Amino acid sequence: MSLVGISERTLPEKPLWTKTFLLLITANFASYVSFYMLNPTIPIYIESITGKQALSGLGMGVFFLSAVLFRPFAGRIVDTRQRKSVFLFGSSIFFISILALNWAPTLLVLLLARFVQGFGWAYCNTAAGTLASDIIPKHRFAEGIGFYGLSLSIAMGIGPALGLFLLQLLTTTLS
Repeated sequence: MSLVGISERTLPEKPLWTKTFLLLITANFASYVSFYMLNPTIPIYIESITGKQALSGLGMGVFFLSAVLFRPFAGRIVDTRQRKSVFLFGSSIFFISILALNWAPTLLVLLLARFVQGFGWAYCNTAAGTLASDIIPKHRFAEGIGFYGLSLSIAMGIGPALGLFLLQLLTTTLS
């Protein structure tokens, strides 16, 4: 018996594995793989355009500074607007800024792209976690959050290796 006197078994159980949950996990997995692919490759790219290894951490620092600065604003917007729209907005900004890195001939342009990328990441990431908590049925919440987190952990394992593999493949192809 629950506290309100209704047996929990009489409540209709919503499934965990819905189309919406699978789409969210897949989209967020792709975002995190992209994010983790950049972690080892951005410093290498910065060193290649500046010739200075000492500057290679700037790309990561600017990204994280931007993400931290914009996360509170993202949280407020996620609470007041349609969460799916905020997620799509942030994801679009994040992925467009990844493409913009291809046309970053100088450190300043690259840092600007990384700042914009951190902005997109703050919105995408904040909305995704909130969407997950909205989508997951309450009676399977811990299990659902566990699977959601597992997709992020798998991305953490795949992303850096994939990024370095693609960088090596591109480097050998262009040589």
